[in-house]
Formats: sequence, C-alpha cells, structure tokens
Amino acid sequence: MNNTARHIHFSNSLSARLNYVLRTLRSYEASILAGSGVIWTAIFAVPILGERLALHQIVGIAMMLVGFSLVQVRRGILK
Repeated sequence: MNNTARHIHFSNSLSARLNYVLRTLRSYEASILAGSGVIWTAIFAVPILGERLALHQIVGIAMMLVGFSLVQVRRGILK
C-alpha cells in the first residue's frame, strides 16, 4: 500500500470513528468537541510543526475555554 492509499485509509477510518463518537454524544457535548478542534489544532501545532503561539492566540484559546466552561454551568452548578 503506497503512502497516498495509507493516508486515505487513515482519514476514512478516523472520520468513521469521529462520526460514531458524534452520534453517541449529547448535542452540547458534540458542539464542545467540534468547537475545541481549533484549540487542539493550535496546541498540537506547537510540538508537531514547531509553531509558536502569539499572545493574542493564547488569549483566544483561554476565552474559548471560558466559553466552554460557561456552557456547562447550569443554575450555578458546574455539571
């Protein structure tokens, strides 16, 4: 199997697993998982690609995490 075929197989396999996970989650859990993809991309780009996060990017990640936390707060209780 050449590299292109491996990449396509891996992508399809990963997509199928992610699809299964998203079908079994509640709607708010799926939205958090989908929304946090941007955060994970930025975090993994540091060690994998050698990227450096600027201050405004770190602040943006922090704001998204606060937003995700606020989604979980119901009647003053973190669930």
